[in-house]
Amino acid sequence: MPVNTEAGLTVRGEVLVVAIGQAVDDVRPMPLPALPGPRVLLAFQDAEIGAGLIVARPARVGVRPVLWVTAAVVGDHEKRVRLQGGYGLMTEVGRVSWAADGHERRVAWPERELTISARSSRRVAVPMAIRIHLAQPRAGGPMLLPLWLAGLVHHVSARVEVRGGEPVRHRGVLLSGVHLAMRPAKQRGRRLRVVTTNGITAEPAARTDSGPAPAHLAPFRR
Repeated sequence: MPVNTEAGLTVRGEVLVVAIGQAVDDVRPMPLPALPGPRVLLAFQDAEIGAGLIVARPARVGVRPVLWVTAAVVGDHEKRVRLQGGYGLMTEVGRVSWAADGHERRVAWPERELTISARSSRRVAVPMAIRIHLAQPRAGGPMLLPLWLAGLVHHVSARVEVRGGEPVRHRGVLLSGVHLAMRPAKQRGRRLRVVTTNGITAEPAARTDSGPAPAHLAPFRR
């Protein structure tokens, strides 16, 4: 399956973001200087990619704030190859699921015994666009994965259960009608070689920022 490493990936669907104080198993230790703040759970649902979940911790690369990805999961090997081979997001394969029922959303990752149950408020949704950087390890230094995230924001009350412990309430946001644009991963100050699934090696131009917002996010810019 060829991968376009220059165009990036756009997820259209829903994204649930919850900040938690509970400990979640870290697949990757964090070598970067930590920033104060809770872990972030970023779950998404897309017609093509399906369900996925990212666990991250706040850190910094130089003076740039980033979210260090400590664990990430998608539902099958083909989706893992697409995200990891073309866009640099290292994931594992698991039985991650996303269920929607009216104002309710439930995300489960059975292998980690992690469950998020969220209910959105009935307030009027507000359009929002933000840019963040995910960071992951690579030889020669951390690799940055720029993300543009835009959609209609609904505040949610979430209950997060980890390893069979008592559910803990947290606040979060649900982005509906969302556009999540992933650009190909970059390493600071150097070119990053990405081997796509058809065996072709691509070398995206080195950049240390995520550039302007993709054109389809223009209506959300403020």
